[in-house]
Amino acid sequence: MRMKGTPASITLIAAAALSAAAALGQQTDLSGSFYKTFNASTSGNDTQQTTTNSSGGVAGWRQIRSPLVGYEMSFAFNPEDQTLSPQKGACGLLCQNKPTPLTVRDLEIAGDWIASVNFGAFRPFVLGGLGVMIFAPSNGALDTNTVARVAYVGGGGADIRLQPRFGLRLQYRESFYKAPDLLPVYPSTGKYTPTGEPMAGVYIRLGPLPKAH
Repeated sequence: MRMKGTPASITLIAAAALSAAAALGQQTDLSGSFYKTFNASTSGNDTQQTTTNSSGGVAGWRQIRSPLVGYEMSFAFNPEDQTLSPQKGACGLLCQNKPTPLTVRDLEIAGDWIASVNFGAFRPFVLGGLGVMIFAPSNGALDTNTVARVAYVGGGGADIRLQPRFGLRLQYRESFYKAPDLLPVYPSTGKYTPTGEPMAGVYIRLGPLPKAH
């Protein structure tokens, strides 16, 4: 009987310890950050698409339930300038088109899975998920397309707690998506392109704080 009871006792103790660790590490927060975008240009289908780097802001809601179980919803916005022009050396029927600059408003809505480890006031994390990027040109005089693209999101960073409910959030994210076709006179390049986003901001913790031991 003793030998049969020992594995069950160990299992119960381990489960209790994991539950306590999860409870101590659990947190829900709201965050806001500023970021810089680093974009790549694409070319294909006789089109050259050039995107400038820009700046933007992101707001997020995050819940960490355990080291391997966390999730986040984020909403990011940044304006950027894009130029569509004939592809050099391979423009075909588009060679007579003039380069067309566009001002584009980008909105990204993403849901991410988060893994993190808490070391006192320092919590590093990695994340990955899916999002939707919406590209809305604001040049009203032109016949433009508002385009939505699925984006694959990945990155990592760290939270640095300054006060029980307040801290810094530093991170780097990268979104990978198919280049949008914004003008009817220029077909999509058909290429996938990354956007890198180093971010710095703050978070505010919600709900009850863990009890001090």
